[in-house]
Amino acid sequence: MSLNHKIEKILRTKKNLEDKLIKEGLTKKEKQILDEIKFNLTEAPIDYSDVGGARMEPERQRKFESGENPYVKYGMSQELLDILGSEAFKKSVEKVKSALGDRSGMVEGDPQQVFMQLMMLAMRDLQMIMSIQSRKKEEIEELAENLVSSYFNLNKPPLNKRVRLEATLIGGPVGASEGMRSSAEEFSEEEIIEAFKDAEKHKEELEDFAREVESLGGKFDSEQAEKVFGKKMEQDALKSFEGEKGKRRMINTMIQGASFSLGHLYKTLNDQISEIDPRLMNLYNVSQAMMEHLYWLYPDMEGMASGGGGQLGQSSFEEPEDEDGPFVVKAKAVTLPLLVHELVKGLFDFMAWDSLPENEKQSQMVLGAEDTLPGEIWDSLLGPAVWTRFQNALPTDLFDDDKRHIQLYLFHRFGKLSAEDMKKLTDAILRGDKQAQNMINRMIEEVKEYLRNRPEDDEESEEDDWDSDMSWLDDED
Repeated sequence: MSLNHKIEKILRTKKNLEDKLIKEGLTKKEKQILDEIKFNLTEAPIDYSDVGGARMEPERQRKFESGENPYVKYGMSQELLDILGSEAFKKSVEKVKSALGDRSGMVEGDPQQVFMQLMMLAMRDLQMIMSIQSRKKEEIEELAENLVSSYFNLNKPPLNKRVRLEATLIGGPVGASEGMRSSAEEFSEEEIIEAFKDAEKHKEELEDFAREVESLGGKFDSEQAEKVFGKKMEQDALKSFEGEKGKRRMINTMIQGASFSLGHLYKTLNDQISEIDPRLMNLYNVSQAMMEHLYWLYPDMEGMASGGGGQLGQSSFEEPEDEDGPFVVKAKAVTLPLLVHELVKGLFDFMAWDSLPENEKQSQMVLGAEDTLPGEIWDSLLGPAVWTRFQNALPTDLFDDDKRHIQLYLFHRFGKLSAEDMKKLTDAILRGDKQAQNMINRMIEEVKEYLRNRPEDDEESEEDDWDSDMSWLDDED
């Protein structure tokens, strides 16, 4: 057997064991084999076996492998992160190679050189795109709005009175979005404890403890107990803040993953785009794939993002102008594909409107810590892989034309989970656990029941009665 064939066999074994690790776990012997393979492979743990000579920027790879990223910080295992990172990079390489066709070799080689070549080509194509689009601005805006509205049935009940889309084609980059920070806000332990402490829960626990002690004939030392429970309240507050930050990170990652994954919807408009200009579809395909792949190649994408300028698209949603009006999801971007991307992003952001803590102070602190431009880079890198696994957990009928809006309400339901339950369910989804599919199916039935029982005037309920049995999430293997 040749050396190349031996390496291929080792890499296949590694991939099979990693897949089994996520889905069902490994035996002690299998885990030992996987550890030995990883130790001896110089390029492990990021798997480049299926991407030819394409490589991510070395510092990006280091941050994946060293745990210098928000996902390991919030509890994702390094093994799972390595696998998701490898999947996401492979998908990006395949997409850009397919778009480039005969020029696909440009993607392989030294990441810095690849970056320079792709950046030059992307900027050239972008200039040509904007020149063509300038003559059909209103038509392109309408195409983007109608496409996303049609895909999610926004023009029909129950969402037609709840939300509408507004797309704006712009002629160049813009500054940072409102609310997006160049770096995470830092808070002292005292600030966190003050904002996240649950005095009422603390009081109830103290009273329960006192009754238990007295029922056993003991003497309750209120002063000592107050100190013990006071310390526990502080620890719970710090833990709660970390949990809410992790929840927000996952919500943001899935929003970005949905917008990247569904950004391809523009390809269904081939006839309309060709009527505007026969060159435009190919320009869209190439430029979009290259711009997405550049996230993997730029030496300090987080640092560039922290500057806040040069964004090619943004989204937001605004409250109704009058009491009976819909919320407005607004998107602005320099191309049609980016408009679709931003509309989807804004729509999912809207559907996660109450995934944050109800307490305003807590909510603002979580946003300050997590809604940052550097954080959005990580959302863009890993989001598509995370979203793909979430989609794989859904029943196929949720992709039917008349049921896709259920996905939006399911995402809203997902955002209503507690931070602890969301982490458990997300871990199960990413592992491909069948229990996760069962839980998702129960949540879908709740959504369908909620939609069936909506009032005739289509107004949203102030309190959504989500009452799934989450007890299986507490079962440990």
